[in-house]
Parts: sequence; C-alpha cells; structure tokens
Amino acid sequence: MNDYRHHHHRDHAPGHAHPPLAATPSLFRLPAWQRLALSGALVAVLWIAVMVALT
Repeated sequence: MNDYRHHHHRDHAPGHAHPPLAATPSLFRLPAWQRLALSGALVAVLWIAVMVALT
C-alpha cells in the first residue's frame, strides 16, 4: 500500500536547485507566420491527396 502524502520524488540533492527543464517542441512556440505557413502546407497536401483519390 502506497502512502502518497509522504512520497518525495527528487532528481537532485536536497538543498540544490532543480535541474533545468528540457524544452519540448511545440507548435505554440512557433511564430504566427510559421504556424500559418505550416497549416497552409498541410491544407495543400490534403487537397492534393483528395484530388489524386478522385481521379
């Protein structure tokens, strides 16, 4: 049986700061023009796939 109230998870020595977090890739970190370009490219690829499937 686990007692979660007393569980302390540490990746560092007591009294020292937490290690820095690794930056994860995210669409929200991209500038607006890059998000628009990416979405436009995705729309174009989907339209091309639909046109190929219909012909």
